[in-house]
Amino acid sequence: MDICDDWEPTVEMLKLDQVAKVAGVSAMVGLGVSPGISNMLALIAMQELDSVSTLYTGWDLGGATHEEQSSQKGANAAMLHGFEQMTGEVKIYRNSAYEMTKPLSPVLLGYPGLQSFTGHIFDHPEAVTFSHNYPQLQESINLAHGGDIDSWLLKGILGLVNWWLVSRERAAALLTWFERKRTVGVEEKSPQAPPAFYGMAVGTKHGKSASVGVSWISDAI
Repeated sequence: MDICDDWEPTVEMLKLDQVAKVAGVSAMVGLGVSPGISNMLALIAMQELDSVSTLYTGWDLGGATHEEQSSQKGANAAMLHGFEQMTGEVKIYRNSAYEMTKPLSPVLLGYPGLQSFTGHIFDHPEAVTFSHNYPQLQESINLAHGGDIDSWLLKGILGLVNWWLVSRERAAALLTWFERKRTVGVEEKSPQAPPAFYGMAVGTKHGKSASVGVSWISDAI
């Protein structure tokens, strides 16, 4: 069981499918965040429809918390990994084909029962694992929302990294310092707030267009 949450090594591991079968090895790869909760939520959503054309997985970055104490100096590993996922390019599945695109690009989501909200394309293996296992899909994208994902501070730091003016390590350390210094009040979430974790499938049910969202209900991620 592999909890890797990068698409690049996940694609390479998927190529070993036949080798694993010949060796009699069962492998679960690309489980990603949680691990595996977003994958299972999306699978449940798919099973509620007769056919699925579009699949989204996503979560709220605002629910993530930083360790008060850490053996690491500077930026913690999670923050550094986050910068790796938000810079460069990310592979998604769209229009029945893989494509490389800019991370954090906005996607308007009409989640069932909630007001439409904007998710941001986030580097994660779900986009390639679902399209690999369900070739009938026309679109498979992983998204994130909440936190400071749309802030000018984060956009500015990411721009410096993408322009090779600041290393990812230095950028992660800077954002970690800023997050620890600022005071964030506890906000009461609206009933219309996007879910902490979700899988959403779009397709048909009994010959009609339909969409299904399956959420993780919890006070914490």
